[in-house]
Amino acid sequence: MNITKIVAAMTACCMLLTGLSACRIVTEDSGKTEAPAPETSISETSITSATETSASSSSAASDESKESEITISATERPESSATSSAPGYEKIYGEILEAVHEILTKGPGDDIPEGMTGILELYSYVGAEALNQVGYKITDLTGDSVPELIIGSGPEIYALFTVKNGEAFLVTEGWGRSSVCMLSDGRFYTSGSGGAATHIFGRYSLSEDATEIIWDDYYFTDIKDEQTWEIGHYHNKTGDMDKTSSEELAISDEDFAAIETGMQSKVIEMNYQPISFAVAD
Repeated sequence: MNITKIVAAMTACCMLLTGLSACRIVTEDSGKTEAPAPETSISETSITSATETSASSSSAASDESKESEITISATERPESSATSSAPGYEKIYGEILEAVHEILTKGPGDDIPEGMTGILELYSYVGAEALNQVGYKITDLTGDSVPELIIGSGPEIYALFTVKNGEAFLVTEGWGRSSVCMLSDGRFYTSGSGGAATHIFGRYSLSEDATEIIWDDYYFTDIKDEQTWEIGHYHNKTGDMDKTSSEELAISDEDFAAIETGMQSKVIEMNYQPISFAVAD
């Protein structure tokens, strides 16, 4: 009788463990991502440091095959000693995050710091609800032991700051007509409009100290012939919308759009912390 009870108990435990494991298994057909990684602990200053994991070779191969999938989940790795070694960044970034929190809870005031264009735009659309949509992430993007501050929502990056000479330095910012997102390889994708005939997109990396943008590809359209209003397609690696210093591409509108679609397929969704986490009660 005792043996029968023991066997039954062991069987029940095995079934329970199998069920729990199945909750974390994701099939391609389900469209769901893996269960999120545990949240990073919050320091006494209420600002959390985190770093991005580099994509594994198998994940990269999977990304290449899923061109129709626009975003994938980004994960975090444990905080490194390098990230926590930059002196004073908690105070510097804390002041920026407090200013963002002020805008999202009380509206824009007279003294608005730089890099708030996308945040102000979102607030103008949804008001105080923006507080539930905007988050932040502190991570060393370039491995120089100076962490960067990213403010955004979902895949969108509204502002990216680093520390230069003991002060916050705005690296780049994004808004509705000039979006910025991170790619799975650590580079950045941007897309924007400069008018009815002008569309711009490209990807870039950051310098080692994260204070400069290094363009890998910069594509744009512009009027080729003002008589016929024919639109030309151009490419360069300078980041300048200058037809004379760019290569004109002999491709169709569809092929030009396909280049951007390929970049979009590598966009990742950031794991942001709520802005309220950075503000003391």
